[in-house]
Amino acid sequence: MGCCCDIPRSLGHLCISSAAPNVALTGIATQSSTHSYFGSARNANDGSLAANYLRSQCSYTKNESDPWWMVNLKVPYKVMSVAVTNRVLECCRERIFGAEIRVGNDGKDGGKANPRCGVISSIESGETVSFSCHGMVGKHVSVVIPGRSEHMVLCEVQVFGLPADDPAEVTVPTSLKTSNGAPNVARHGVARQSSLYNMYGEAKNAIDGSLDSNYLYIQCAGTAEQKDPWWMVDLKAKHKVDSVAV
Repeated sequence: MGCCCDIPRSLGHLCISSAAPNVALTGIATQSSTHSYFGSARNANDGSLAANYLRSQCSYTKNESDPWWMVNLKVPYKVMSVAVTNRVLECCRERIFGAEIRVGNDGKDGGKANPRCGVISSIESGETVSFSCHGMVGKHVSVVIPGRSEHMVLCEVQVFGLPADDPAEVTVPTSLKTSNGAPNVARHGVARQSSLYNMYGEAKNAIDGSLDSNYLYIQCAGTAEQKDPWWMVDLKAKHKVDSVAV
């Protein structure tokens, strides 16, 4: 898939966006139970990263054994990554610790039998953490807390994927197969670029956390046509960089 920025693509422009859309937005969400009317399953795939349960911004199950949340994508996708947003209340951020992300075609019992993409070992209140699934194919993506009784609270689950019949091969160099759970530190950085094509293409658009990729909707960074264009993010502190996704 090529760049989706709708600006002239003559040599010398730099356009930064992401190719895999959030396919969870059009999926059907279900969960093992619902704590109250504030906590509908669909709150976790409504496209909003707002994370206040009392404003109907999160899904929420009852306190039960092995709670789960699942989105039916309707057709199989190559799942590139899954991003999970935790609730904002400081008291309960640890409830999601140990939850497993599973991807596959089995929709029974919350998809618990599907292959595992990653484990949420730790996540801060209101934080969004991304997990690389390396093109795992499936119609169902679920988050499951195994082996204990707990409330399952999810304020957003984004599933970035490509159609399973897309001829493009998914290749991940060994050096990029890092441990799941590393946060996207670019979100808190300061973005700069060599020039600005127009008001739609500010550098900060490329680190806003959205994988939407329509330049005219202010979703991409775009430079003017120039020699050796560049884009850069200052992370403010030194980090061990496991991977970079563009």
